This record gives sequence, structure tokens and C-alpha cells, in this order.
Amino acid sequence: MKGSLFLIRYHPLIPVDNGEMDYRPLFPAENEEDVKSDFYLEEVVAAIFRLKSQRAIAPGACENLKIRCPLCGNIMRRTSSDRDSFKHGYYTCDKCNPPKPKEVKI
Repeated sequence: MKGSLFLIRYHPLIPVDNGEMDYRPLFPAENEEDVKSDFYLEEVVAAIFRLKSQRAIAPGACENLKIRCPLCGNIMRRTSSDRDSFKHGYYTCDKCNPPKPKEVKI
């Protein structure tokens, strides 16, 4: 995105033929219009990804997809629900972006 302080990356996803609804990212694009795959990841914040689709998808239909991390290839954890039919949940990789330990008060 030109003129922005942040570089937003778009990672096209391709299905892996393993029968498990597994998707792997390809090389990132800097313009959303350049992405031609059905599903893709939008990376606005480093290592935090929103799943997006080119066509409308019913709410909740993407919950069982296994999305691979563009950085390390591990399956990412879904951290939010769908926003609408084109913007689906956020994903994060526990290997690249481990969750913070909860404080325990004594």
C-alpha cells in the first residue's frame, strides 16, 4: 500500500492434496488486487494474519481449515471468529508468536 507507514502483505493460499482441508501460503504480494487465489492471508501486524476470501463464504465454514504459517509452515491457531462473508478469523502461529503466559497472583 503506497503512502502507508506499514507494509501490508497478502499471502495467497493453495490447498494441499492431503484430504485434511490444509492450506499453504505462497510468496506474499504487496497489493490485494494481485492475489488471485480463493483464500489468502492479510498480514497487517507482523505474524498476525486474517483469512480472507475472494467470494462470499457462509459464516463458520472456514473454522475447520488448517492454515499453515507463512514464516515456519506450522499449522496456525485461529484466534477470532469471522467478521463477515469475506473477512474470516484471525490466525497466529504459536511457534513464531507464542502466547504470553498468564500471571498467577499468589
